[in-house]
Formats: sequence, structure tokens, C-alpha cells
Amino acid sequence: MTGRSVTGLAYETWKKGPAPRELWREMQDGPRDKLRDAVAVTHLTAEEDKKITRITPLRAFSGEFLTRRELGIMQRLATIYLEATADQMVDVTHLKDSPWWRTLKSKGENQPIEFDCAMDAAAKEKLAAHIADLQSSEPIA
Repeated sequence: MTGRSVTGLAYETWKKGPAPRELWREMQDGPRDKLRDAVAVTHLTAEEDKKITRITPLRAFSGEFLTRRELGIMQRLATIYLEATADQMVDVTHLKDSPWWRTLKSKGENQPIEFDCAMDAAAKEKLAAHIADLQSSEPIA
């Protein structure tokens, strides 16, 4: 656990759950740059005016710009959520004491989520010590 979002994006406490505003805006306006070449975004309206955004890949996945750690995280998430429904994912992201829940209760809606609130004091200390070690280390020549 690192106290960061798994995607590296900034998430906020939206009414219906944690959301990365920057990505949401891009999906509403249409993908930019390289993302436009990688995915198609379709906006649909289901029953009772429920809006659905469908994202369809236009090419095969390439992990060339990801670290081994990032690829490992993606693989674990894909395995866990491969068969999950939207309702099941909502249940997971809305768990009591999750970073979204804690931030929503303490700061309200549309506030940035601080993911380190998921860490206990010992984990925060260990992470801080690790970061300090990395920052004080001599570069490898």
C-alpha cells in the first residue's frame, strides 16, 4: 500500500463514488491525443434516462510505457474485476472506511480523496522512512 491511487489520477468524492474529474471530462468531450487512437467512446441512454459511457478498445493493449509494478497491479485488478458487474464495483468503492467514504464523511462531496487515509499509522511511518531512504540515497553511476 502506497497511499496513492492505483491509476495515478486525482480522485474526488462524487455523490455516486470516487471519480477522476480530469478523465471524466475527457470522456465527455472525447478522448484527446493518443487516447483517441486507442479507444472509442460512445454515450448511451438506458432506461429511466440512465446515462452509460461505453469505452471500446481500438487496438491491442501495449504495456511498453508501464513499469513491472504497474503491470502487476493492472493484472491483479483485471483478474479480480474481470467478471464483476457495475453494481459489485460500486459496492467495493463505497465500503465503510474506504478512502472515498472517509473523505466524504469528513470533507463532503467533490473533495479530493487522500488515499493515505487507508493506511494505519505504522504503514504511514514505514512508507515515510522508505521515501526518506530513497531521497537520501546516492545515485547509482
